[in-house]
Amino acid sequence: MEGSDNPVMRNIDRLLLAHFMPLLLGRACPSTVHRSGTEGMRVNCFTTTLREGDEPNFVLLAMRNTNVEALKYDGERYSIAATLPLDSIDPAKLLVTHFYGLDEIRYEGIWAIAPGLWTRWPYALIHLRRLRHFVAQRLFNRRTLEVRRRLDVLREVVDATMGGEESIDALDLMSAKYGHRWAGHPGWEAHQRLLERHLDLLVQSGELEKRGHNYAPTGLALKTLEDAEDQDRKHSANLRVQLLLAVLTLVSAVMAAAQAGLVKLPTLLDLTERSARSARGHDAAPSPPAPKTSPTTAAAPAPGASEPSGGPGTSKVQQ
Repeated sequence: MEGSDNPVMRNIDRLLLAHFMPLLLGRACPSTVHRSGTEGMRVNCFTTTLREGDEPNFVLLAMRNTNVEALKYDGERYSIAATLPLDSIDPAKLLVTHFYGLDEIRYEGIWAIAPGLWTRWPYALIHLRRLRHFVAQRLFNRRTLEVRRRLDVLREVVDATMGGEESIDALDLMSAKYGHRWAGHPGWEAHQRLLERHLDLLVQSGELEKRGHNYAPTGLALKTLEDAEDQDRKHSANLRVQLLLAVLTLVSAVMAAAQAGLVKLPTLLDLTERSARSARGHDAAPSPPAPKTSPTTAAAPAPGASEPSGGPGTSKVQQ
């Protein structure tokens, strides 16, 4: 919307700017933002800059009535204190970074900020990605690392013998996985001993058969791998069903609360009050003439008080 000649769009730009600027600067980031660990997970703040040309020129800090306190870039850092009238800020030149836990959401221009903060769709995607990571971690944690490592070794033996070889030894198995550079690794002997230990455990449990120094998969090996994959699929399906039920329950609760009037869903632009005042101004009948008063009777004050002009709806976005 930069440089728009449409007065209606310019007015909407100003309304959006006046609505979102206190929200953004009311949660401005400190000079240091944690990006790891527990402290990083608790971060929820905005960095708002104003660009001139292609580069940011001001970092906006706080609102003071209708002015914005800022720091101007001096060529090396933001160090020059400045005060910008809100009306002088071009809404299309705002650059906002929302540090949301360990994630970052970037907006450019008021028409990117408004949908993102009103609909919250970027944050829904973040939570879905976090949930997917949580599910994957839960699947991984269902078995101990030792058991998972043995299954990985068994799968490597089965894959290596699918090319026609009936059996394979530990050294060839390492070459199939790491290439021939493993021989130059300083810890290859310890890794070989650990691999042979896993192979011997698989022999004891019946998934492998030892032939001299080689190992060959048995029919039980395929059954073990199929059972493990089937358990992972069932667990994933159960988690997906639980997630879907949780989402449906949440949506149903929000819609029921909205219908009962307990929750007011945000609107993009609430022009109802302004339209009603405009209609009253156009449709109002002329006032009747004031009655004559006697010299001993004080005239009553004229009725009617001007209403302050209102702006669009100011429903806050919950962070």
